[in-house]
This record gives sequence, structure tokens and C-alpha cells, in this order.
Amino acid sequence: IDDYFHVILHYGVKRVTLHSSSYVKQEGPHFTLHGDKGSIVKYGMDSQEEQLKNGMKPGDNGYGVDAEENFATLHTEEKLERIPTEVGCYDMYYKGVRDSIVNGEKPPVTAQEGLEVIR
Repeated sequence: IDDYFHVILHYGVKRVTLHSSSYVKQEGPHFTLHGDKGSIVKYGMDSQEEQLKNGMKPGDNGYGVDAEENFATLHTEEKLERIPTEVGCYDMYYKGVRDSIVNGEKPPVTAQEGLEVIR
């Protein structure tokens, strides 16, 4: 069974390359971004799902805080810098979705914002 994809998307002079396989033994970076002034490499997924599976709850000390080994690394000609991951807060997003559906409140993300993310 083929379980791999490699997609190259072109946006003017910019290029996005996506590839994945569930059969890879060693995990690589989750994100790798290269530009003319440097690169950013980020390992690991958002920590919230694993924290929830391990019994941690939103509001608990350390919830949504990423492990230091998963921080991004920014590498430019001038410096090599570790960048802490923003603290996650999916629970607020899903509360916003619920309130939008149930109470007619403004959604946390508009349809246009969602469209912009996948362009």
C-alpha cells in the first residue's frame, strides 16, 4: 500500500512542499521554513492532545505548555535562537465554536479566515 505523498504548491515566487508517510521510523521536523534571511525548524505537535490523554485538564499548571525540546529553532546569519512555543488554548476555541452554534455568537474564526489558512 502506498502511504506517502509529496506535494509542491506554487504561489507566485513562493513554493510550499508537503510530504508525509506513516511508515517513517524516525520523526522529522513538524515544520521547516526556509527564506532568504534564515530558516525555522519546529519539532513536535501541539502538546494539548497528549496532555489531555494523560489526564491533564485545561487550567492545570503547565497545560498547553510545550516541552523545550519541541521549541522552534531560528537560524539566521547573525544568530541561532530557540523560540518557545506559544501556550495553546484549544478549549477556548471550542467553547467559541459551541457558543457560535448554540447562542449565535460571533465564531472564533470567520469563514474568510479559515479560507485564508488553506490557500
